[in-house]
Amino acid sequence: MNGKPFVVGLVIFIVAATFVYWNASQQHDDRMAALEARPAFFTEHTTYESALEAATTEGRLLIVDVTAEWCGPCKEMDKTTWP
Repeated sequence: MNGKPFVVGLVIFIVAATFVYWNASQQHDDRMAALEARPAFFTEHTTYESALEAATTEGRLLIVDVTAEWCGPCKEMDKTTWP
């Protein structure tokens, strides 16, 4: 049996695996950069639509904080997550 088809297949596999890994790495870097961006607090907006428009214009994520006085996890997040 000739080993040439095996070597060619192995080279193709290595090139394809390298491309897939590189592409996934680039996408991960892009997502991390978006997540690490300084958050914007749109406290001056009184409607969801105006806050969404401002976030879209500035290229930022919009996180809507919905809470209740009786919610234990919400109170914990107020202490540890939000400024």
